[in-house]
Amino acid sequence: MSKKWLIILSIAGAVLLSCVGGFLFLSMGLYRIFGAQDTPWPVSLHEARSEHKTQLWKQEDFGERLLPRITHSELEYTSYEGPLGRMGAIASREVSGLSKPAIIWDFGGFGGIFDGYADEHPANNDQSIRQFLDRGFVVFLPAVRGEHGNPGVFECFYGEVDDLVAAVEHVAARSDVDPERIYLMGHSTGGTNVLLASAMTDIPAGVVSFGGAPDMAHIVSGGGYGVEPYSMASEVEVALRSPNRFTKYIQCPVLYIEGSAHDSSAARAMERRAVGFGVDLRVVIVDGADHWTVLQPVKGLLADHIGSGKSGLPSSRAIQRAFNAAAKP
Repeated sequence: MSKKWLIILSIAGAVLLSCVGGFLFLSMGLYRIFGAQDTPWPVSLHEARSEHKTQLWKQEDFGERLLPRITHSELEYTSYEGPLGRMGAIASREVSGLSKPAIIWDFGGFGGIFDGYADEHPANNDQSIRQFLDRGFVVFLPAVRGEHGNPGVFECFYGEVDDLVAAVEHVAARSDVDPERIYLMGHSTGGTNVLLASAMTDIPAGVVSFGGAPDMAHIVSGGGYGVEPYSMASEVEVALRSPNRFTKYIQCPVLYIEGSAHDSSAARAMERRAVGFGVDLRVVIVDGADHWTVLQPVKGLLADHIGSGKSGLPSSRAIQRAFNAAAKP
């Protein structure tokens, strides 16, 4: 073989090895980013998001420009410092010298805090925070980015979670809050946000998700919510909004509550994963309840449980008993 062909073959071999090495490197990188749909993320949610900037195909706010009016004297307009600047909120008036439990609540749906947030509602759909107000707790209702005139745009389970974490830190610094009794709670889409937040903060004594979505891939496969500003075809965008992918990194006790009329398979799968990682996450499926009827009696139980000074979160039996008692004619 001539020297010329030896040189050509050597160059070709080097190029081939480079391509193979590059492919393997790229493959390992893609696995690190995506992984299998049912595998845990290789890094924490905070780290994963620090390495990725969400890509939004529309940049819009979501909801009314103004916070709803104050209807109770114990509440006031306030603000907290979020990643994007000052964010509006509604909260209990701060009274120095006290040390009370605190509830940070994230409402369901999209668009922020709804009118009637602190009023009594029928038992079949009570999404208010009335039970916690009645107990005299510190209540903090953060509006997040893109809501009620706050800076930023609607990101759908992404930057909103960072805002929630900032709200938790703000409440922990209040002079009238017992730092050992701070609870982060949310219903429906708010329940998804608090599940994600549980992997980004260790401050809450407990996180309670009423019917959040543990697996955003499951939601997307059904067509999504119809409001998503990100590409639902992007595996990484969907995964970074899926609490189940970050079960391993949950930092505080989590209680997931849903009615038996609702599909709870994704929550049960997340619970099994939590057991494997030694993570304190319990799923309670309330027999006879649905996504809305479960709220009023269980919020009442949570208020009584927290107010009594009991440690931890209520048991599955206690939750079912509370619902059964409320459901009796």
